[in-house]
Amino acid sequence: AIISSHQAKQAPKSPIEQNPSDRHPLAGKSNARFSSWAEAMTPESSNAPWPPKMSSALFPLLLLLSASSIPSSSALSTVSTQYLDGLSGFNAGGAVYATTERHLPVSPSEARDAWMDYAWKGGGGLPLLVMKLGKKSEDEFRRRFLSPVMVEEVLKGDSWKTPGGAVGSRYGQSIEYGVADAGIFSMEMYKRTHSGSVNFRPGENGGSVMNWDVQVEAAHRASLWQKAFQANIDYVSDGLEAYIAVPQLYRRWTRILGAAGQDATEVAREWVDFCFYGGGGLPSPPPVRLGDGLTMRIPPFLLERMTLLDGDANEVRYGAKNPGLFTYQVHSHAGKVTFTDMARGEVMMLWEVEIRPYGGWKPYVKSITSMAVSTMARDFKSHLEEPGAKVALKLPRGKGEPLLQIPKSSWAGGVLD
Repeated sequence: AIISSHQAKQAPKSPIEQNPSDRHPLAGKSNARFSSWAEAMTPESSNAPWPPKMSSALFPLLLLLSASSIPSSSALSTVSTQYLDGLSGFNAGGAVYATTERHLPVSPSEARDAWMDYAWKGGGGLPLLVMKLGKKSEDEFRRRFLSPVMVEEVLKGDSWKTPGGAVGSRYGQSIEYGVADAGIFSMEMYKRTHSGSVNFRPGENGGSVMNWDVQVEAAHRASLWQKAFQANIDYVSDGLEAYIAVPQLYRRWTRILGAAGQDATEVAREWVDFCFYGGGGLPSPPPVRLGDGLTMRIPPFLLERMTLLDGDANEVRYGAKNPGLFTYQVHSHAGKVTFTDMARGEVMMLWEVEIRPYGGWKPYVKSITSMAVSTMARDFKSHLEEPGAKVALKLPRGKGEPLLQIPKSSWAGGVLD
């Protein structure tokens, strides 16, 4: 496997980057760049301990310890008073304020559009169902309803739908919103005191800076709600960073020797039959064909569509149609396989996969992607170079007759070979 990295002009440079002008043909936006598998995650900030002072679960134990060491009613009274004071402070209402700042590798207008698409329209990765309210198409999703918490939120003013700042922006320089109905939290917050603002400005070294502020007047448990709102905007901001992050690019070259007299065009068609429709020898059932170049891998019920089979360029492109938490934990996925005729009848296969993993899923997604591609590439090579070859499964120390003959062009055959 060979790993490469690319970048766009606005994105910060990485010490392991290659030439920025080496653009990858899968780049979907003008500002996209690519990073290697080795890019490190940004550590998350930690929160202060909760709850304050004393946990109710520990109170009986403390009473017992106090009674055994100082058997007096005054000691028990002191402990009880401290606990009730802490509980009273925890239940008290008050102003709640949460804020976060993020540096994003895209322009302010692109960051603002991404926030609207991911955080506002898409729910920001939270376990909520977002529904648009209102029938006018020009509302641009101005009002939304969050189920099952039954919260209704609305974008304020007109700045969210008027161009401002960068050319071609769909929204203004800042976005403001508020809660019209707090739903199941109505008893916890004073009516119409919950508001938020998201501002985008150019970064000093390119890209943009996002400042997200939320404030609300809590009727009860202000300290709890402060931590909840802070955790909420931090989580959504982490997801937004992953949503517009530097795409991860995996590359693998495979030299196919003497491919049964086939040229690059014929090998490309063999790849479609063996890898895309046949499963590539992975230890799972072959994908289910759904027609029109669409397949479903079971598990994990991942839909993949072949978007291009170019016989002249000897190129195949495909992509995941339903990536998600329970299928493939990425925001976007695109694959490209190119075949080139070499000397002595050899064919060189270049397999490239571009992904944007979910926040927190990057190590797992990169590992599973590289393992799947490397396994299928190895199996495809065996399929063409040694058609019909088998690997014998024998008892320990190789005694006796083979128990089973396994195709070499499979995951199990590759392990046993």
